[in-house]
Amino acid sequence: MQGVGAAGMAGISMPSDARAVFFGAVAGASDGVHQAMVVTLAGSSSALPGTELGSVKISPLSVFPDKGRATKGVRCHKLRASEDEIALAWVGPGPVRGATAAGKPLTLPAPTDKRDATGTPPSAPVAALGGAIGS
Repeated sequence: MQGVGAAGMAGISMPSDARAVFFGAVAGASDGVHQAMVVTLAGSSSALPGTELGSVKISPLSVFPDKGRATKGVRCHKLRASEDEIALAWVGPGPVRGATAAGKPLTLPAPTDKRDATGTPPSAPVAALGGAIGS
């Protein structure tokens, strides 16, 4: 979508039953100090939120193309057999940090340069993601 409805910004049209899992802006792949990272959390749409581990994948923003493939998009996470959705995503300056719903820090998997790889199960369900302060 582009034009008056998008205020001149290019975007995408989504089906009525789709939902956005992240929205934000990143200045570039690196600010000279911190590398921008893409984090995706895959899971099952039939699981109760906050109860399943799913799988987390962290990749540098630089491994993703600047432009998508027309209306086909760019795959960011290969789903496992038990997964059917990206439940949570985040893009921002690394290093990436994760937390549980109780605010406890999580150990997240190491970043991978494969933009469409499967993820790794975290040590506990991920409720929040962020990065870069006092790294």
